[in-house]
Amino acid sequence: MTAVEVNFDGLVGPTHNYAGLSHGNVASMRHGGSVARPKAAALQGVAKMRALVALGVPQAILPPHDRPDRRVMRQLGLDVDHFDDDVPDWLVASAEEYGRLHGWRTDRHRWYPTTDIPVADMAPEVREFVEDMYATVALPELAAAYGVPRESMHVEDAFIAKYEL
Repeated sequence: MTAVEVNFDGLVGPTHNYAGLSHGNVASMRHGGSVARPKAAALQGVAKMRALVALGVPQAILPPHDRPDRRVMRQLGLDVDHFDDDVPDWLVASAEEYGRLHGWRTDRHRWYPTTDIPVADMAPEVREFVEDMYATVALPELAAAYGVPRESMHVEDAFIAKYEL
């Protein structure tokens, strides 16, 4: 019987961020607190894979995970079927316009830096839409899934994040 060793690498997706949250992971700890650059990370991973192939090492690529993973969310008891796959166009347009006028923030989260806009700073229709989603969908479903009283849950920080691909 002949065995062949194959190197498997995961290709990072658009929400990739080491963020310093994986204690003991060298890359995570080194990059904690810095802004994520998922496109650059994906290209770096592809360059590494090409280098291994050039050395004659068999290489396999694992695609990025689906985000959100609706299968796992369903297993947790969350009803995700009523969510659209896409963010409403008007919400994206509103965030882009706000960012153009007031700028996107990158200084709000120490351990998981993002390029974002606080929902509290945005137009009333955006705030109302997000607050309604939390109040009528997200928090009740999370409370039911984890067996905690809905009244014990609240939103500490709601923001719209922007990812450069």
